[in-house]
Amino acid sequence: MPERFVIEKVTLLNESEGPDYFSSGAFQVTDTTTGRVVARFPWSLEEAYMANKSYAGPFDVRISDDGTEAIATTEREEERVLLPSAWREIVFDGVRITADMDVAEFARRIAIDDGPADPASGHRQPGGQWLWKLHTRLGETPLAFALRTAIAALLSDPDSRARASAVRFYYFVPGAPGSERVCELAETSRELLPNREFNEMLAMRLAHVGADARWLAVARKEALAPGASEPVFQALAEHDPDWLLENMLAVARAAPDRWQDLLAVSIFIREYDAGKMAAWLVAAGVVTKDRVLRHVRERHPAWRPNIEKALRG
Repeated sequence: MPERFVIEKVTLLNESEGPDYFSSGAFQVTDTTTGRVVARFPWSLEEAYMANKSYAGPFDVRISDDGTEAIATTEREEERVLLPSAWREIVFDGVRITADMDVAEFARRIAIDDGPADPASGHRQPGGQWLWKLHTRLGETPLAFALRTAIAALLSDPDSRARASAVRFYYFVPGAPGSERVCELAETSRELLPNREFNEMLAMRLAHVGADARWLAVARKEALAPGASEPVFQALAEHDPDWLLENMLAVARAAPDRWQDLLAVSIFIREYDAGKMAAWLVAAGVVTKDRVLRHVRERHPAWRPNIEKALRG
């Protein structure tokens, strides 16, 4: 009888620049009864000229003897992902997880009260981050699908802590099913999304999933809102630089201290550096020279020579 789960090491990217070489891919576990990939363990290999190879990822992937888990072995630890088999329960970070548990109630409780203590540090783990860890552990089991559904529902929960944890979950997996609900709320009910978590998740979405027109429109709207922060401006500088340059003045004036964010991300904005950005902000009347110099002395002393030179010019 053929094995139900087949493990294959695949290469997804090969890049070379001169003598330097980089490749990446994944160990994929495929369920032969459905043809679906049910577990994936990324790896990467970097080889620089006259330097040692640098490998990140598992060295070995195997199926557990009882057929319920894919186990990846790295230099430091084992990573386990449940397979869509006949499992009933596991214990994860000291928490009992069962196949028939009330996922919605469980996810909401973790999102509000935070996760269990981290086995290594002993500190309580933030709810959204721990739910992401659990989601990774569950692989493509039915419970993982139920967990994603529950987390998407938490985005409009009446408790702001639950909403913050749900958005944080999508920061770690910005392309997971349910993430489009974040986009919908940004378009229709922006007040439900906490500023910091949403800004960071939005930047991760643009960076790691793709800057499609809908998400870019959300990012542009966010950049012109008072609650926007550095991650959004950096993401726009990288993925929509023309729009950012054309709307820089409106962005700079959207909040009293917005100029500090633009100064911080100036290295990512085409045609700018910290000195040029400081000179532009002062010339545009967004902020005074004295405030910029005081801010740089306190927060970015390494930039001081460049900025002082630019402001003298």
